[in-house]
Amino acid sequence: MCTGIQVHKNGQEGGKQKGRWRRRRRSKKNAENKEAKKQLPSKAEQVASLLATTEAHVAPFDSCKAVSTRRMQIKKLCHGRVNTICADIDKVKVISQELVEALKAEKKTDEELKEKLNKKDPEVKDEMTRGCDYFINLLAREVRVRVEAEGFNGARGDGFPLAAFVTIVSSEVPEFIPVMEAYIYDVCPLALPTPLGKESSKEDFSKKIGMKKNKDGEYESFERFLQRTEGLISFMANVMSSHPAEHALFDGNKGAVKWLESFVGQISKEPGQLPLYVAPVLYAFLTSAGNTLANLHSEEFAKFLKVITDDAVLRLDEGAIGAPSAHRLKETIEDGIEGFEKNLPSKSLGPLYNNGKDNPPPPPSKRQLYEKRKKEEAANFGYDSFSYGYCSQQYGSQQYGSAKYGSSQYTSSQYGYNSFNYGYDQPQCGSDSSFYCSDSSLNYGSDSSNNGSSDDSATFAPVSRNKTIIAASPPAVSRSRKIIVRSTWNKPVKTVS
Repeated sequence: MCTGIQVHKNGQEGGKQKGRWRRRRRSKKNAENKEAKKQLPSKAEQVASLLATTEAHVAPFDSCKAVSTRRMQIKKLCHGRVNTICADIDKVKVISQELVEALKAEKKTDEELKEKLNKKDPEVKDEMTRGCDYFINLLAREVRVRVEAEGFNGARGDGFPLAAFVTIVSSEVPEFIPVMEAYIYDVCPLALPTPLGKESSKEDFSKKIGMKKNKDGEYESFERFLQRTEGLISFMANVMSSHPAEHALFDGNKGAVKWLESFVGQISKEPGQLPLYVAPVLYAFLTSAGNTLANLHSEEFAKFLKVITDDAVLRLDEGAIGAPSAHRLKETIEDGIEGFEKNLPSKSLGPLYNNGKDNPPPPPSKRQLYEKRKKEEAANFGYDSFSYGYCSQQYGSQQYGSAKYGSSQYTSSQYGYNSFNYGYDQPQCGSDSSFYCSDSSLNYGSDSSNNGSSDDSATFAPVSRNKTIIAASPPAVSRSRKIIVRSTWNKPVKTVS
């Protein structure tokens, strides 16, 4: 039998065991929470590492001679169609659908070739079955090249048409998502964002923030780096703010909340003056995604905006390079969350911008107005509607024929031989007629041999005007001689002939 002391001891041992189990469960849960907090950076790093694998995978297709025609068609679609994307909503949709259908067709072709390869067809090689992957890789790279161009201004809305295009493509072709993200993360680590940590040297810091090296091995200028980073960050924010609302590229509008939370948390831990890239990055992101965050995630956005206003803005680098970006950021946030909620970003494509509202389409651009005016002019002044020939109903022989201007009304007694004759050599524009003569040098109407007949099919053969000979100009006088002629500083000088 167990005594009371033994029961007490057993209870103590059981309580200690339960305590150990609780501590283990608690530590495991804390580890899971920490891993969940690091989910966005870890995912971004995995996607960025995918780029090298993808390029190595499609390299054999790029050098395969058996698919040269197919490869040329893919390049033509990527280079040609992407470069024609503009602020026209209908055109963006048409090009997006065209590329989606082309990608699906390439995928179908790859599947057919894989079936032949499995049947050990001697004419089919493994590298020939990678056309869709090659297409996706080339398309993502072409988009990044356009975003990194020197003339690209993401903060002013140049990236919205391109962002709408890639968003539509990614919603139809999910394989495009990791490759497109990898191409952006590869050249812009600040888009992750991951804690940069303490830089050990200038070389290490330049590499961490994503500065590029030129052919000579030197890093690009900081001004060029900031311009390029603004374009990449704004493009990412444009994608996050674009329709379809549930797209997964950069995690959509939910990704905008996660990115801003991570970046604001990173800069709030930074002691003293903030790095020079903070103002351009925040300005580019807020001008693009601020309206979406204010309308769809107002509570979270208000917290982040308060930290930026009360802390980050006061510690910005406002030196010679950082002052313009700092000034633009202050102007952007001066109206608070109400300003972001009311005002759409510049050049945003209203119906394709995701803020939970039915946005009106943007006003037509100067190019669109010009093209529209040209089309209207072509319709109004074309050969079918505005013709100066004899077959037109407006200016042809049916209206201005013999009934009104022909021989029955304007005969030789008034205007000569059934024509409008405006002579230049006669004192009264002709001698054989009482008013105008048929021997004039400019003849409009039917031939004088018709003698007043009402034939409207007369040949139109105007005579050229007399040529005017312009006398040769006098020889030019040199500049020094002109100055001497006009100068009066010494004494009057006679005019040089």
